This record gives sequence, structure tokens and C-alpha cells, in this order.
Amino acid sequence: MAIGESPTAKRRRLGLLLRKFRTEAKISAEVVSQHMDRNDAWVSRVERGRTGLRRLDLERLLDLYGVDGSVQAELADLAKAGRERGWWSNYSGVLSRQYSSYIGFEAEASRLLTYDSLVVTGLLQTEAYARKVLQVGAPEEDRAVIERKVEVRLNRQQRLTSENPLRLWLIFDEAVLHRVIGGDLRAHVGQLDHLVKMAELHNVRLQVMPFREAGHPGMLSSFTIMEFPNDPTMAYIEGLTGDLYEDAPESERYRVVFDNLRASALGEPSSISLIKEVAADLRRDT
Repeated sequence: MAIGESPTAKRRRLGLLLRKFRTEAKISAEVVSQHMDRNDAWVSRVERGRTGLRRLDLERLLDLYGVDGSVQAELADLAKAGRERGWWSNYSGVLSRQYSSYIGFEAEASRLLTYDSLVVTGLLQTEAYARKVLQVGAPEEDRAVIERKVEVRLNRQQRLTSENPLRLWLIFDEAVLHRVIGGDLRAHVGQLDHLVKMAELHNVRLQVMPFREAGHPGMLSSFTIMEFPNDPTMAYIEGLTGDLYEDAPESERYRVVFDNLRASALGEPSSISLIKEVAADLRRDT
């Protein structure tokens, strides 16, 4: 499957359309679940794009909603694409369902607006830094599992340098510059140097939230806003007990927060200068 053709995003698009048809038909999720002999949770998973849909089930839903045949044929193709497997399915043995879903959405996104307060975002991590992050985050995991996860992270990064590259606007807290993961100074300095290099790409913008900004909305949570070429914007919030996805209009509050962060953070030239300064200080200690 080519870059930008994500089955996860196709399922979401289908789910959004099905929810629209159900709402327009003024049919409750409870009525749908009874009609399909399923529970309400199944209806929710389908409309949120969290599960694939068989053609027979799709046809029954569309008949219930009164959708005509020409539209049914188009949606059948969308449902078929949603049942395909993305490249990340080859790593299903080491990836959680939540992480796989995120990768699927990321693969279709045209732009990400990201705020990170703890570590460098995965799309800009070096191999050595990613390995340290994964080892510290899951010290009980086998080395082979860690290496497979590192592969996934590096594969994701190919979108930044592809023919139609993903646009990334990253803001992270200054603490990220000083937090040496696993005590590996060499890996950390290499990561800072990599940030400077990646910021040279026309599709990557990078800002640092300085310590002097004692209070700002990003203190509450790291998050990513995903923009898609054909679908509504989505906000993703990673949590310790589970991931949260917010569709419009709820996702718009995260855009407001991001705009406030962007205004409070250092400008791009000053951010790069700070990264270089911290790297130079740490390099003297390696």
C-alpha cells in the first residue's frame, strides 16, 4: 500500500459517513444495534473507524439509512480499502492496538501540529535516542522487541522525506533539551544535532517553549493535531491508561491551545540557537 493510503484513515472516513447517514435518517445507535443484532459498542467502533466492516453488514446499514445504490457502491470500495493491511501490520506482534491506530492515522495525515513536554517526538528521534526511550519506558521487554519497535519508528520517519512529505510543526518544552534519557549523553547530543538538521527541511518547523514561560496550557498534556487532505481534523492525546481521539468540534480547542503555545514559544531561529547551545554545553561533558 502506497504512502498516504492508510486503511485506518479509510475506516475513519467510512465511519464518519455512516454516522452522517444515520443522523440524517434520525435513527439511534440503539435501533441500529438491534437491527444488526450487535451491541451499541459495535456501532460506536464502526462509526469511529475502529473496526473493519464486511460488505454484507455495510449493505444492511445503508439500506436501513435509505442510501441509494450509487453511493453504496462507492462506500463498498471504501470498506474494502479499510480491511487492507498497512505496512505496520508486519509488526503487529510488538505494537499495541492503540499505537497501530495512531500510525494508521499518521500515514494519511498531511500535517501534524505537535506539542511534547517529555521527550522528542518519535518522528524526529534518532535510532540511538529512540532505543533509549523504548528501553527506559519498558525495561522488562526483550531486546528483540525493542529493536522491532525502533524499526517501526524509523519507518514512520520516511514520510518526512517522501515525494509528498508530511508537514510537521513541533513545539516542545525546554526540559526536553536537558533530559538525558537513560543517562546516555552521546545519544542525547546526537539527538540535539539531529533536530538542528531536520529543522532545515522545508516541511519541518520547530519551536522551543523556554523555561521562562512558567505557566502555559501545554503543561497539562502532550498532544498532536492531525490534519488530513480529505477528512476532518483530529486531535490525539496519549495517556497512561489509554489514548484519546477528539474529532471536530472538540479538536478545535487543541488548535487554540497550540496557537497559544506557538505565540509563547521562542521563534524558530532562537529555538535552533538554544538547541545548539545546549548541545555544545553537553558535548563538553561527553
